[in-house]
Amino acid sequence: MKRCRLTRVCSALLLVALLFSITVPFASAYSDVTRSAFPSYFDAINYVTDNGLMNGTSSTTFEPNTVISRAMIVTTLHRLAGSPASYASVNFTDVSSSAWYYNAVRWAVKYGITTGATTTTFEPDSTVTREQAVTFFYRYLQKYRGVTPIVDMSITSCGDYANIYDYAITPFRWAVSNGIVYPDSSSNKRLYPKAGVYRKELALWICRFGTNVEGIRAGIDNFSFSNTKQYFASATASDMVTTVKPQKYLISTANYNKLLSLATETEEALIGMFVRNTEWIGSCYGLSMSLMLDKYGVIDLNGNYTNSCKTIYSMPQPSNVTDSHHKTVLNRTGSIRFTQLEDTINYYHLSQFIESKVNLSSCGGEFDNKPNASGTPAKGLVDSLAKGGIVMVNYSIESTMSNSTWGHSVLLYGKPILNNGYYIMKSNAGTRWTAIHRQSFA
Repeated sequence: MKRCRLTRVCSALLLVALLFSITVPFASAYSDVTRSAFPSYFDAINYVTDNGLMNGTSSTTFEPNTVISRAMIVTTLHRLAGSPASYASVNFTDVSSSAWYYNAVRWAVKYGITTGATTTTFEPDSTVTREQAVTFFYRYLQKYRGVTPIVDMSITSCGDYANIYDYAITPFRWAVSNGIVYPDSSSNKRLYPKAGVYRKELALWICRFGTNVEGIRAGIDNFSFSNTKQYFASATASDMVTTVKPQKYLISTANYNKLLSLATETEEALIGMFVRNTEWIGSCYGLSMSLMLDKYGVIDLNGNYTNSCKTIYSMPQPSNVTDSHHKTVLNRTGSIRFTQLEDTINYYHLSQFIESKVNLSSCGGEFDNKPNASGTPAKGLVDSLAKGGIVMVNYSIESTMSNSTWGHSVLLYGKPILNNGYYIMKSNAGTRWTAIHRQSFA
């Protein structure tokens, strides 16, 4: 890949700039969870609700400030694993075979995520402490998923480090290393190992685990279609009015009006050109943005845009409008019916042109894999990933053989691994991303 130039680097910073100005549907309908009251937890609660990992305490309440029990956390991790029917025999005197958490306990015991409170009891109703919870997560990753946890940060400077039981020190280091848990902002930088875990905190930890550690899971989080023309009505549908293939970006009236309400006159003209007469050549930007926002819990692709699809991977191709799993909409002229999923993908693709609302320069800038004056873009990319999360990168390729330039968008995730002076990063486009030389910004 020659002269690979990162033209924009968009991460969680982009969410702040973009998502509070572009309206999106939210999954949460809990009366006791609002963004204003729980700004740090709102999207995470959406995420666990959308993905069936945590349920509300009623149809309208989540009880974010209620502490969780041992039964609750093993049940949540069991759901995170996909509720596998792989169990151990247990003889805990306080776990009935009719209990709602029975199979989750048996699963957790089989994989060594827990061995019980004693040899004969599990104490399902006991409060889970923070050190117990991070240990459960750590063992889930190590013993069930079979992944070697990355542990590269020290927590000895935390004011309550001495209060952490020995068994939980490495799991706590892992949790801090991967941005699952952060020390508080006080001068003592406390971790509160003996405190209970609130339901809102468990939701946030699960969401961070999904973005920072698991990233984009093949077969679970990948779209079940490729970024190719035949999968999109925008490139293949016949216009019932003109009876020709429009090959332009289809968008619903509602989403089109939202874009125009945010755009400047120049940006409005550019968006209008794309939806009227610009050939649909691929929406990798919209695909990547939609997938990233689903992982952050901001939108619910499985619920808002489809009927009864449990994962992104199970969604049918957008061009298959007749599939009963799809919700459909009419394009802005009312002449073509296409999927709401494609409408959303094209919406986010076109949103990149609204630079008056999205300050992309604050999210990175240009980088060409060579030392530069400031080094900020490359360092910003590595730092964003090191703190955990998913980062969307847009880049252009200049081909000397074909004398052409083309662009593409990918998602990077996970902590960058330093190897022989280069950072190696995971990508949804493959197992590794083009390495960035450390000395480019050191």
